[in-house]
Amino acid sequence: MWNPPELQNMVLLLFLTVICWMSVDSESAGSVQRNISAVEGQTVSLPCEAPNQETIRVVEWTRPDLGENPDVLSYKYGHFDRDNHRSYKNRVDLKNVKDGDVSLIMKNVAFRDSGTYKCFIAQGGESNNIKLISSISLSVVPPGDPGGQGGGGGHVGLSVGLTVAALVVVGGAVVMFLRHQQKKKSPPPPPNSDPDLDEPLNQFDS
Repeated sequence: MWNPPELQNMVLLLFLTVICWMSVDSESAGSVQRNISAVEGQTVSLPCEAPNQETIRVVEWTRPDLGENPDVLSYKYGHFDRDNHRSYKNRVDLKNVKDGDVSLIMKNVAFRDSGTYKCFIAQGGESNNIKLISSISLSVVPPGDPGGQGGGGGHVGLSVGLTVAALVVVGGAVVMFLRHQQKKKSPPPPPNSDPDLDEPLNQFDS
């Protein structure tokens, strides 16, 4: 059984872990995160919309696990960059740049297309001020697989919120346990003195 100092260190480590996790995830704090499933051969739309009405200068859809060339689609100043990953050639497009909807349209998806896609947008006059807008996890399954019927998927934010809630509950339980242990180990209060016992023993001699 751990002693109270060791449990206190565990509580401190737990909350430091939560803080570190939140700081690491701060990059995508203002972005949309979703899971999307699709069946092989389908056309899918990975959502991404500009946060305001300013002119869209740059759009970049990337997939980090592609290695040296993670670019899936690049749009800069009204033109598409053709130097993207070869596996997406002639299969991807943007939905409607003029209306601010730069969702990635991907045709004839295959299992190898499964992965995490990130959408970056730069608006206004500064093309170098590019921001992460959405992060989409795409899962492609064979035809007939029930896992591919969901389409819309769920929000990753829900699982994140549940994780944080679980950590808080665990931390609170440990703190309550510590307090209980300290109460058990505290010395009992002194017994109340009996005035009859304090009288002289010779009171019965008379």
